[in-house]
Amino acid sequence: MLTTATPESRCHGCGHTLDAVRGPGGRPPRAGDISICIDCGAVHIFNADGTIRIPTPEESKKLECLQGVILTRKMLPIYRAEIGMRAGHA
Repeated sequence: MLTTATPESRCHGCGHTLDAVRGPGGRPPRAGDISICIDCGAVHIFNADGTIRIPTPEESKKLECLQGVILTRKMLPIYRAEIGMRAGHA
């Protein structure tokens, strides 16, 4: 998995500082890619400049049904345990 630094943003769900993204694919995020907050599981959309935005209502409906989003959210507690992080305590 590749970890890429991104411009600092705040999660719209919990306020967690987001300044990097880690995921498969071996490339930095592109406009339209999704990001899931490691702390609360909120979904964001990347802008062209690497910042994130809140999904539109239409995007949110589609994202909530994507298997990748569902599985990633289910895996968050396991991942946090691996890196020694508790939800709400980054």
